[in-house]
Amino acid sequence: MNVNLVLTTACIVNGTNAPTGPVALGILDFGAHGTTFNTLQATLSNNGGSSFTVACSTGDPFTVILASSTNQPPAPTTVVGTAGNPPRYVKNTSDSTKGVYYSVYDAAAMTTALANGDTITPASTPSPGTNTYTLYGKIVGDGTNTGITAGTYTDVLTININY
Repeated sequence: MNVNLVLTTACIVNGTNAPTGPVALGILDFGAHGTTFNTLQATLSNNGGSSFTVACSTGDPFTVILASSTNQPPAPTTVVGTAGNPPRYVKNTSDSTKGVYYSVYDAAAMTTALANGDTITPASTPSPGTNTYTLYGKIVGDGTNTGITAGTYTDVLTININY
């Protein structure tokens, strides 16, 4: 009699075992500010704090990639702030022709913005096979953004875990 077992690579993403679809990783919440804002910063927040974790089978390599965002070019008709490289923006939920530029980073110094397709560098590796990731956001205004409409502005980032 033969007995067989085949185990495949699996990961736990933010506490969800072997996800096959989207997993909520948190939010970059810049808060509520007047339209004449200057520089705004945000750190990923979720139920577990300010990071998300990925743990995969021992010895199995994996990468965490910023895949895309919902708000792809072309840019809204009216966009305020300073465009990052690459340009990324949140759009007004009531008027998609209005937007605000923002950038996403994987380091607290916020010097090199992540582009779509970039690998996200782990903030720390607390134990074998488990990596912790923290994301940061920055919006650079000039304090005179009177051409932008007050309202709620959103985007959705897609992050892929490849293993």
